[in-house]
Amino acid sequence: MAVEDWLKTLSLANGSKAKVREVFGAAFRHAMRHELHPTNPIANVRQVRKRATDPSILEPVEIAAILKQLEGVEPVRTAVLIAAVMGMRRGEIFGLKWGDVDLDRALLHVRRSYVDGVEGPPKTDSSRRPLPLPPQVIDALKAWKLKSKYNKPEQWVFASDFHFGGQPLWPGTLWRRNVFPAIEAARISKPKLSWHTLRRSYASLLLSSGVSLRVSMELMRHSTAEMTLATYAQTVGDEKREAGEKIASLVLVKKESAA
Repeated sequence: MAVEDWLKTLSLANGSKAKVREVFGAAFRHAMRHELHPTNPIANVRQVRKRATDPSILEPVEIAAILKQLEGVEPVRTAVLIAAVMGMRRGEIFGLKWGDVDLDRALLHVRRSYVDGVEGPPKTDSSRRPLPLPPQVIDALKAWKLKSKYNKPEQWVFASDFHFGGQPLWPGTLWRRNVFPAIEAARISKPKLSWHTLRRSYASLLLSSGVSLRVSMELMRHSTAEMTLATYAQTVGDEKREAGEKIASLVLVKKESAA
């Protein structure tokens, strides 16, 4: 009960609290295996994992409006475009080097992640899968490569001038200085928008566009289909209304035929 009361005091999302509980549980299981503790007191700790509120997603017209506001603001627009139409994680985008970009074969290799100044491997083994480059992204990357002072294979795609190309730009700073003002200029007022919103919106658009679950899972580079469905996919725009009207029309047609 003490642990449950303590978890309630944390200003974290339910999913993060559940992960904290899991870490404690793993520590006690490890202690039991080495006979350092007789039981696992965390086994009976309850913590809801479900989100308190549904996260925001962006509709295609809203994403287009943001990109329009960012025209000429490079390389921010290119980074946002990649996040929006390829669903890559923030750390993967800013961890890209030009050697990872195969413009001739239209492929993008995810070989690292760069988060809070630390370079590391991608989040999971599934994250290492190469991604197809849409024509719009190819054009944007080609244009940016011509403008960038740091365009050698071993250099960052989104290199920071402040650090003379030695490290990538900081995504949080770009969001505050460039992307958030573009969102405001586009008159979008949805709460808690972030880089991850673009990935979540991409997943929802994949499924709502009729892309198979298997292909959606591979493009999102998830290890399971449940992750794609349960964590990311939401209906977009008026899909719920359209689905309801479609079912109603089917029922009415059958009713009229029966009469």
